[in-house]
Amino acid sequence: MRAKAQSRRRRDRPVFTVGGIAVTRRQLVIGGLVLAGLAGLAALWGRIDLEAWHDRAQELPALGVLLPLCLLPLVGFPVSILHLIAGVRFGIAGGLAAVAVTTAAQHALAWLLVRLLPRRMFKRLRPWQEKFRHLGFRDTVMLSCLLPGVPYTGQIYLLPLMKVPLLLMLGLTTLLHTMRAIVTVVLGEFSDDLTPTRIVLLVAYYVMLLFVSWYLLRRIRRSAPDWPDPSRPAIAHES
Repeated sequence: MRAKAQSRRRRDRPVFTVGGIAVTRRQLVIGGLVLAGLAGLAALWGRIDLEAWHDRAQELPALGVLLPLCLLPLVGFPVSILHLIAGVRFGIAGGLAAVAVTTAAQHALAWLLVRLLPRRMFKRLRPWQEKFRHLGFRDTVMLSCLLPGVPYTGQIYLLPLMKVPLLLMLGLTTLLHTMRAIVTVVLGEFSDDLTPTRIVLLVAYYVMLLFVSWYLLRRIRRSAPDWPDPSRPAIAHES
């Protein structure tokens, strides 16, 4: 156990710092894997009949998209993939509306599950609870939604565990996650007709989101100097 803990500490040791937020070896490895996956996807992109895939996705029943979009993130399924499918099926406006409604539903269901299930079911979130205990409810919601390293599924259950008021939780999380989902929903809508201009606009919007997230994180950290360094996302993966 001690050797395992030492190995984990080595992986989580900061390699360098960007804007006051340390980047760990684990984050670099994950980033490398993501880039490799994107490179592989780009290599296969021209071989996929995107128009046929797009047409089949648009024929899916609405309920057959909305129910998985609402329920699968509660058990750890990547929410970005579901947002992409929502963009294909419902278009930009409909996709964002689906994201907003299902995001609110997910957090409401998580709020209910936290009250019904034994606390031991959420023991992996205890380190995050310790991290956020110094903050107010609003800052807790914003940090959990914006901080790199907090898994979406973990965030869904973390906020009820932190006793964030239900209406505040639903309002802020729905707004923040819908704003973040714009890139994937738009990508889904135009997945069969991606032009260089659209790609540039999507990248520009994503960079703007990253800058806003960085600014808000810096502001929150200044308002809570006793809050531990948020640059240790490995806590989210501890068992």
